Amino acid sequence: MRKDISVEKLINGGDNVNKSELARQYNCCWRTIDRRLNPDKYKKEKKIRIYTSKLDTFNSIPNQLAKDNKKFQYKIIQNGGTSTIFGNSINWLENAGIALKCVKTKIGVPIKAYEEMESFKLYMNDVGLLTYLSNFPPFFIKSIGALNETSFGMLTENYVASQFKYNGLNLNYWQSNTSEIAFILQSEKGLIIPVEVKTGTNTKSKSLNNYVKEYNPKYSIRVSAKNFGFKNNIKSVPLYAVFCLNKQSLDLEKDLS
Repeated sequence: MRKDISVEKLINGGDNVNKSELARQYNCCWRTIDRRLNPDKYKKEKKIRIYTSKLDTFNSIPNQLAKDNKKFQYKIIQNGGTSTIFGNSINWLENAGIALKCVKTKIGVPIKAYEEMESFKLYMNDVGLLTYLSNFPPFFIKSIGALNETSFGMLTENYVASQFKYNGLNLNYWQSNTSEIAFILQSEKGLIIPVEVKTGTNTKSKSLNNYVKEYNPKYSIRVSAKNFGFKNNIKSVPLYAVFCLNKQSLDLEKDLS
């Protein structure tokens, strides 16, 4: 900006300022004259940079999982939150092995090709860490009856997710307008198997019934407080034995016990 051109000099001619003539007089571009006469016109808005912390994303996980719909929502971290703001934090937590991303998927083989990347759940790599960060009182942990279904359900799902990840299984879930299956696994031979997770012995599931009617899987898995079994084409796996599920065992339809 040329400092030798003052506004006072430029407006001596009154309201009818000839910018081109003034530009020739001062040997400059007419835009230089215009900037002197109309400084507000050329002011640039300062971009506000939003600083985010990976801890903000990490600390939001208990709140994300405590919802009935556990799909990750950026607005829970902060109002107006988007994937542009928090996407890198999620990727960092996942790559560091601190958080586990379970991505929504359609049904097909390979399942990776049918993932809907914009929809996902975010679990912690360790259920004990989730319990601590959620500030569950020790009495609640020891007494299942003291926990409501949503609270105990999020701990159970996180436990199953972390065990699946440890065993090298894919983390995906399926959802329709009225139904949701907690996990959809792909076996070594390419079988697509729905896994329903229940916290107790009440294993009735409308979602699993709807899934079976629509996709007719070779068999289904139900993880619950019940013991091993195989009935109505559903393999029952007790919560303590989730470690038995891996890519090889998924190809076995018989009871894992």
